[in-house]
Amino acid sequence: MASDENRMRAEAVFRKPEPATKNNKTSAEQAAAAQAADTNRARLKSLRLAKEAAARATSQVKKR
Repeated sequence: MASDENRMRAEAVFRKPEPATKNNKTSAEQAAAAQAADTNRARLKSLRLAKEAAARATSQVKKR
């Protein structure tokens, strides 16, 4: 009995952890979501800057 317990403890110590595929998948999903958010944020920023530039150009034309 004691040798079985010792063997089981030793196996538990040296056993490699099982790959966490669910956690890896979750990380990949989070990375994809972050990438999509960054892309959307960049698109919205460029639209905002273009709108502001157009407004500035229009206001300069009206002043002349």
